[in-house]
Amino acid sequence: MHPEYVAIRSIVSRNPQNIFLLLGEGVSYEHFKMEGTCFYNVRQNTKVSFVLSSFFKFGLALIFRPSVIASMGTVNLIPLGMYSIIFRAKYIPIITAEIWYHIATFPEPLKQIFSSLLKIVFYRSYAILVISKSIRNELVNQYKITPRKIHVCKYKISNIFNPSVPKSLKSTLNPEGPIVLTVSRIDPGKGLHYLIEAARIVVEKIPNVKIIIKGSAGPDASLSEKKYALELKRLIHNCNLQEHVKILRFSQYSEIPKYMSASDVFVLSSLSEGLGIVILEALATGVPVIASRVGGVPDILTSGANGLMVEPKDVEGLAEAILKVLTDDKLKKLLIEGGLATIRRLREDELEKLLSKLMFEN
Repeated sequence: MHPEYVAIRSIVSRNPQNIFLLLGEGVSYEHFKMEGTCFYNVRQNTKVSFVLSSFFKFGLALIFRPSVIASMGTVNLIPLGMYSIIFRAKYIPIITAEIWYHIATFPEPLKQIFSSLLKIVFYRSYAILVISKSIRNELVNQYKITPRKIHVCKYKISNIFNPSVPKSLKSTLNPEGPIVLTVSRIDPGKGLHYLIEAARIVVEKIPNVKIIIKGSAGPDASLSEKKYALELKRLIHNCNLQEHVKILRFSQYSEIPKYMSASDVFVLSSLSEGLGIVILEALATGVPVIASRVGGVPDILTSGANGLMVEPKDVEGLAEAILKVLTDDKLKKLLIEGGLATIRRLREDELEKLLSKLMFEN
């Protein structure tokens, strides 16, 4: 049901005369064929597995000699981009996150190397798809890519996110008080520690509130994610918030709307966001949204009209915004109506149309 998968599945089904090879990042290696399409899940959540998966992908490219390579991610763009140069394939990277933030996590010598390789890949690519103006500006300003090569596409939100989703989980999560929800990876870039610190202020004003963090680090999480998860648990304990802040495991994508529908406000306290797709999903479910003013978030939200924006790392500002939404019914109604109006303009699947056109045009 995830929009990228829907787009790819539709392209595959409408072009059975072509051979498609799809690569994913699963928990473990997996390979199967379905309706003439080959699927490979390749684990790459560690440095060693990333290197091994890169060699594996090169082997697949050597065997299949693709005419088109389309890929998503940031670091993952480099090996596939290089393979497209070697095998003279049309390369179409799809970028959904701010590039600078991922590069910033590397040691200093590697930053320059990865930036240079990315510049080569972007320069030699056939076209680049991005999901926000923020990413487009980064490519133009930082990597000097010609603007005509970059396509900003609207991101279609799945119809499973809608205001009619039952609120049945409310009675399970917090039947006696409001629910503040976030759905994200357990990653320092998501700023979850700032949300927990803000929760301490919110709890003082609204003692029966629950803050739900949906997305605990599972067995396939990276070492940095597991380390950050432990830091969050220690912070919750140190702030004496064990009864108010709950970290829940990720569910299937189809289950996320139920959590959103049960919540009273959705918060995204990120330090970096390519767009903030989860914000769109919350708006489509009819939930007021508070988000950091980073990356592509201003492409979606107009503060006070369809959501509230706060500066990243601003604990007091975030707590104030949460309290404002939870205590002001008039504001809450305004933000919900504004959010739904925003989503009505985003139901067309531009990603599928644009990707299909670029893949098959001469």
